[in-house]
Amino acid sequence: MKCSKLYSSLIEHLLFFTCLVYKIHGSDCHTPGSGIAQGGEILRINPQIQERLKTFQGAGSKVISTRENKGSSEGDVEDTKSVVSFCPQKCQCNITLSNQLQVVCTDHFSNNFPIETLRKDVEILKIVPQCLNQAKDNCVERQQNHLNLGPNFKYLRLLKVLVITDSNIPNIGIRTLWGLSGLRILDLSRNKLTTIVDKNFDGLYSLKEIHFNNNQIKSMVSAAFRHVTQLELLSLRHNRIHDLAPRIFFKLRNLKHLDLSGNKLEHIDGGVFVDTPNLECFACEGCSLFQLNLPLHVELHQLGSLLLANNTFQSQSDINPKFLRNVQELDLSKNFLVALEPLESQALQILKVARNNITKISDCALCNTSIQHLNLGYNRMAYLNGKMFPENIKSLQSLTLSGNWVNLVSLEHMLHGLPTLESLDLDHTGIVNVPNGLLQGNPSLRHLNLSQNLLVDLEPLAFDHLEKLETLDLSSNFLMGLSMQFFQEVERKKRLRMVYLQRNQWKCDKCHIKPLIHFLKNSLMYWGSCFKKDSPLCLKCSNPNHLLHVPIEELTEKSSLPDCIPIVEVHFESTLYQPSKESWDTNSPSVALGVASCLLLIPVIILIVRYRHYGVYVTHEEDQLVDGDDEILRNPVVILDRNSESYVNLKYPVLPEDSPRSMCSMGTLH
Repeated sequence: MKCSKLYSSLIEHLLFFTCLVYKIHGSDCHTPGSGIAQGGEILRINPQIQERLKTFQGAGSKVISTRENKGSSEGDVEDTKSVVSFCPQKCQCNITLSNQLQVVCTDHFSNNFPIETLRKDVEILKIVPQCLNQAKDNCVERQQNHLNLGPNFKYLRLLKVLVITDSNIPNIGIRTLWGLSGLRILDLSRNKLTTIVDKNFDGLYSLKEIHFNNNQIKSMVSAAFRHVTQLELLSLRHNRIHDLAPRIFFKLRNLKHLDLSGNKLEHIDGGVFVDTPNLECFACEGCSLFQLNLPLHVELHQLGSLLLANNTFQSQSDINPKFLRNVQELDLSKNFLVALEPLESQALQILKVARNNITKISDCALCNTSIQHLNLGYNRMAYLNGKMFPENIKSLQSLTLSGNWVNLVSLEHMLHGLPTLESLDLDHTGIVNVPNGLLQGNPSLRHLNLSQNLLVDLEPLAFDHLEKLETLDLSSNFLMGLSMQFFQEVERKKRLRMVYLQRNQWKCDKCHIKPLIHFLKNSLMYWGSCFKKDSPLCLKCSNPNHLLHVPIEELTEKSSLPDCIPIVEVHFESTLYQPSKESWDTNSPSVALGVASCLLLIPVIILIVRYRHYGVYVTHEEDQLVDGDDEILRNPVVILDRNSESYVNLKYPVLPEDSPRSMCSMGTLH
């Protein structure tokens, strides 16, 4: 028994020193009982020895402690195990949820990155300089590195993800990344790459994604990507590419996503798609395209998403129908379309044609589609053609009409045929009132946007049947007050989460503001919205002046509110308001004086317009006449002697040498 215990103790101490050696060389001793994995051998460690080992920190080692059941703030980090690794300065090292060793370096580097300080089993390497100027969720400005890619990356044989951004890399180099046969993602965005050649990717047989966005790439040779036959995503956004070389995508039969947005291509030879038969998404937004053709022998059966916003297409016919045949999402926003013609795409579900010049929509324009989301915002439509949809359409879920000053009659007629509509955007449409029957045919509506309009009042009956309503946006209108019946209707709707009421013209007097005060005191929608006075959800008074910008929630129904401020009563019978007869006294002296002034101005304006080109050209020639010639100028009937001096002076006056030269009164001639 004693020999057995002695033998066990010797084994444990041997394991301790063995693990210690592994730690010095960058290996890891895992959790108690799991052992040390090295070269296929597993050495079991006693928990006590493991605890002693944890107290040791080798020179240059970094311990990332275990955090139980907590999310990571830096990517998907595995929090259930400790990691002991040699981590370079200015970097952070961790193990991802997919059990990959990740190194993220956000500090400043110049010339070369110290690859030799990394462990050879690093699988994810990200060199992304820290952000200097953050705007919401986007980084506006980053610190800039100055790096060159060198052949020393070949030592990271297990590398699968390489991200180096904002580092002023001028080029990739020939076979610089040779040896990284397992690399799957290469991101060199926001650098200074100018040229792409095929030997840049030699040896990268497993590469799936290339991201070279925001560089200065001008040229790419034919078959530039022939070594990366497994490539599925190629993103070259915002470069300086003006044309695509023939067969540039040679051997990219597995390519599914191609993004060329932000390159001024103007024209794309459809022959480049002959090598990408499995393309699923093509994006070329802001490419100045005016036409998109495809050869007869080329088919794109898998193309499901076509993103062509911010180009110069004038008609749907400018795009080859084979691009549209199987597409599910089509974005033609910010082009120059003037009409929406029938689309032959049974698979089409999402159509965006916002910010064009569309004034006309053909009958049955969307009959042969499966449209679910339609964006017609910011065009020039006044009357809406309800016949653009098939009868009894059941697929449409969202409709955006923002920015079109539509006629309410045509709008109501169209909406009645959309019973499954869930989201409706009518902001910036010039709506003055919401008729009670406008939304009667849309019981499934969940989101309604009426912001940025001319609403001054709302009838509760306009929304009483919308039992599924979740959000109602009434912000940035001219609402001075809402009735108690309206707020009772809001409280009755159990699914309604938020009614946006900010940036209205709230009149804080006894006649208008009491129902809103009561609502704010009894509803949780705006609870705490004015903790910060500059919060956009903090409702504030607009009138009277002594209560300007005072938060409404600080008022009470029993507080000394001002008496009612008389206003002109306005009745709305259509989209354009018409004043009631009682609102204007046409027998008023002021009205008579105004009419008389207008009548007097009419003849004055006519005279000004008629004689606006008449004027007097003053040359002061009478001061320069030779004695006796003034009569000739005043009396053109005088018969002149061709040989007389006066005759010559009429055409080209000859002045004495001591006489001053004439000057144009309209300006000085030099």
